Amino acid sequence: TDAERWDFRSVAALVCELGCDALFEYGYIIVDQTGTIIGGVEPSHAALAEVVGELVGLPCLAYTRERAAAFRAHHDAIVITAQ
Repeated sequence: TDAERWDFRSVAALVCELGCDALFEYGYIIVDQTGTIIGGVEPSHAALAEVVGELVGLPCLAYTRERAAAFRAHHDAIVITAQ
């Protein structure tokens, strides 16, 4: 009901945002020209580094030939920013 949706104290909770999309957008993971996930920006916290480490080396299931240029542009932007 609308009353339930507006009762934030009972139905809503703030949660952390940690997933591949956030890690990609913040540059912690990058997708290389083969579609493999590689490390990007060095994480400042050990727990974050652990999460990134678990993803490095895995294939990015969203990688396609059509998306390759966009992944390359993101890669280049992150590498340039990190230098």
